[in-house]
Amino acid sequence: MKLLLAAALVTALAIPAAAQTVANGSSRDTLVVSAGWLADHLTDRDLVVLQVGTKATYDAGHIPGARFVDFDNRALAARPTTPGAPTLEMPLPDALRSELAALGVSDASRVVVVASDEYWSPSTRIVFTLDYAGLSNVLWMDGGLKGWTDLGRPLSKDTPVVRPGTLAPLRIRPIVVDADFVQSHSGKPGFALVDARTRNFYDGQPPRRIDEGPVGRIGHIPGAVSAPFDQFASSDSGATTLKSAAEIERAFAQAGVKPGDTIVGYCHVGQQATAMLFAARTLGHNVLLYDESFTEWQKTDRPIENPSAGKEDYVVVSAAWLSQHLHDPGLVVLHVGDRAGYDSGHVPGARFTDGMDLHQMTDRASGLSVEMPAAAVLHDHLAALGIGDGSRVIVYAADGAWTDATRVLAALDYAGLPRVSFMNGGTRAWTDAGGALSKETPAARKGTLAALTPRPLVVDAEFVKAHLKTPGFVVVDARATAFYDGSRAGGQPRTAGHLPGAVSIPFDSLVGPDGRLKPQRDLFAIFNAAGVKAGSDTVVAYCHVGVQATAVVLAAKAMGLKAVLYDGSFEDWSKRGLPVEK
Repeated sequence: MKLLLAAALVTALAIPAAAQTVANGSSRDTLVVSAGWLADHLTDRDLVVLQVGTKATYDAGHIPGARFVDFDNRALAARPTTPGAPTLEMPLPDALRSELAALGVSDASRVVVVASDEYWSPSTRIVFTLDYAGLSNVLWMDGGLKGWTDLGRPLSKDTPVVRPGTLAPLRIRPIVVDADFVQSHSGKPGFALVDARTRNFYDGQPPRRIDEGPVGRIGHIPGAVSAPFDQFASSDSGATTLKSAAEIERAFAQAGVKPGDTIVGYCHVGQQATAMLFAARTLGHNVLLYDESFTEWQKTDRPIENPSAGKEDYVVVSAAWLSQHLHDPGLVVLHVGDRAGYDSGHVPGARFTDGMDLHQMTDRASGLSVEMPAAAVLHDHLAALGIGDGSRVIVYAADGAWTDATRVLAALDYAGLPRVSFMNGGTRAWTDAGGALSKETPAARKGTLAALTPRPLVVDAEFVKAHLKTPGFVVVDARATAFYDGSRAGGQPRTAGHLPGAVSIPFDSLVGPDGRLKPQRDLFAIFNAAGVKAGSDTVVAYCHVGVQATAVVLAAKAMGLKAVLYDGSFEDWSKRGLPVEK
């Protein structure tokens, strides 16, 4: 809001209370059009089509005449000029007017916004920006670019020649509000403060990782209700389709929004909220956007409600975190590696395991090299390591024991232990952070552990066969690429190739040269490139025998994905003579 409030040309912006009288609710018929409608009107004189997605998709083929809106490079948004400036913010009126005119938008234009690449919330952010600019004839095309091609309509690779539009000075609509407005209107009759982030953020669920710097304040703005943006549209096969009016109405009613309420929306930075607000407008709600959203709110001393306070359950922690909590009651630290490495120096108080004592290595009726032990056997091993019902367990890897450590993590997860974390970087990270090593072996202390109730982490060949082509499940091969593509054979008997439909994420691609699990942004890029959809897909991981795949399971869980382990992996698959592909 700082840039907006500085815009003296727009007096209304300095008076957030004016937003109370803005009417921008509408109806689905006046906000949403179909691909068929656009095809019928594509040659209309004043029509301007704006495609929101990636440049690669636009260049590969777009709706004929469509102009590209480079959302990822801050098109129609303010460009930060100082460190720490808002990630996403409305531009100053003159800058916005110039950008719109450059896209060919004039006062008389009818603008149709089309999403590609499942850019649901970016496309609604553009719609909201055009509404903010005072444009009165702005539409969103249901189904996006995929809806156009599904209709059998052609794409063009020609970049249209755009004649600059003729725009009068913008009549900015006061539909963007600031933190003071939000705080003063939370709980006020006739207003509904709605958090559009996914539910885990609203609930204040702790981040899965705390090894990448300080964690900001979490939770939601007091008085807000939750209506996650992603429930208002579906993205089946790449086509972003608005849910039905009945479904949208039901979602708002379940959140506690009353008919006729003015909805004040926020999210992380002001993008996802516009998707929720767009859906609300189709029901006739007037809407307002807290543009800097929770990113700004959490940096102030304003109150925050956190339903999950005290329920921290980190998947990955840092050496610094362990150092701070090393003497906490109930803490059990497990050093995974070889005995010589443990004896030469380990985190003070750490117990030793090479991981093999948590595997079924004898009496293996299956004949597999590695498999999870029976619950009673696993129980005794864990208790012997000092693990009890109230323990918080931290696992770390000695040099070279990365996948052995992730296999131990998987065994503890399978055992149903509630608080288990991985210390990123292992022994090297501990010493790099200034931690001292000890050669003392802690006194043996058997833990008091109730009978285990194993979690459904481990799956078998029948499960994998049934889910090879199931939407929402992705089978991931964690072996080296040479085994995946069939240039090297694996399994017994030796078999070249991979499970049908599996994608490749080599286990060693998930760690950097320093032995640390890669940063979250890098993991998301790796999984996305392999075809795994963050937030929706369940990962079914396999490797040679079920060790390397546990690194993929750890990475997936650190990203908030559901993941299961095919424990017999390619060894079991090949013994069964099941089909493979190259």
